[in-house]
Amino acid sequence: MVVFGPEGCDKTSWLRQATEILKEREFGVIYFNPMRREFLAEIGIKSL
Repeated sequence: MVVFGPEGCDKTSWLRQATEILKEREFGVIYFNPMRREFLAEIGIKSL
């Protein structure tokens, strides 16, 4: 999914909230923000 819109319309805030909600519901989450050089990956694999 790609999210885009004008600067200042709270895309980043929305995506951060969405990642927290998805993590709480045990979804695997990868969040990448190239403008802020930020990367977060959380996956629920307990063992391989």
